[in-house]
Amino acid sequence: KAVKYIENGDYEQAREVLHYLDFKDSKKQYKLLYAASSLNEGDYDQAIRTICSVGGTVNIYYQASIGQLSKSHDTITNYSMFEPAAWNYDGYLLDEYIVESYSIDFKSKTYETNINLTITYEVEEYNISLVTNGGTLYTTSYQYTIESSLININNPKKEGYNFIGWTGSGLSTPTKDLEILTGTFGDKTYVANYEPIEYKINY
Repeated sequence: KAVKYIENGDYEQAREVLHYLDFKDSKKQYKLLYAASSLNEGDYDQAIRTICSVGGTVNIYYQASIGQLSKSHDTITNYSMFEPAAWNYDGYLLDEYIVESYSIDFKSKTYETNINLTITYEVEEYNISLVTNGGTLYTTSYQYTIESSLININNPKKEGYNFIGWTGSGLSTPTKDLEILTGTFGDKTYVANYEPIEYKINY
């Protein structure tokens, strides 16, 4: 009877039935009600903790809002096995999991649970810092994301010196007219390099 209430989404009636039942699994099923309620509210984290605490098995099926995950399914029997951070993408931060659908087997002793999650991401912002070493430049810092349009880094000017290029993040050889391409990610620091201008003195 409690299972029927659960299937119909009537958790209050199910709680009342389970509260007065006198069999050893009633407490576990009572906890599973809270897990189901948590999933209805989108709180997958609390639901997985609760299901694992009663010895249940959780099958999680992932779908990402961007790109393609290296794997799309996990079977969890202990909460410590659940590692959301493992689904981070370069250039993006994991934003949230959205519970699309779920099912909990209240009838069996395994309490097997299937959860379909959509993982959403937000773009991560990075900094570009320019060390001019005494040169002049309109701006010495930029903020960008992996989705930003092409960024052209201007060449600085320094009296008495010729600019020979930027070195720094990923650049061991001085490079002029530096470009930050769309798809680049991570904080960057570049240092300006110069060589003295040679002058002739006529007597």
